[in-house]
Amino acid sequence: MMARTGTRSQAVARAFLPGAEVAFHDDGTATWTAAMTAECPWCGTCNDLVGESITLAPNEAWGLLQAVRRHLDSEGWREATRAIMAAMDGPEH
Repeated sequence: MMARTGTRSQAVARAFLPGAEVAFHDDGTATWTAAMTAECPWCGTCNDLVGESITLAPNEAWGLLQAVRRHLDSEGWREATRAIMAAMDGPEH
């Protein structure tokens, strides 16, 4: 995911859900990444596995933010809300 400046956007909030991680970025987008921990049946070692990732536009990120609200702390909620609203409002003149 690339921002308009050609640099990677920074995550402003993260929510850890069963089977997924959701990151909200300063450009108003959100990333949903499938994740799980698998235990080796022979030795018992646990490995974190990261699966497919999708990026959501700000209008889609808003709905996701509402759905995962209870998994974010208040600061994360405020920062994600600010980033998404700024992106949906468009650039300042």
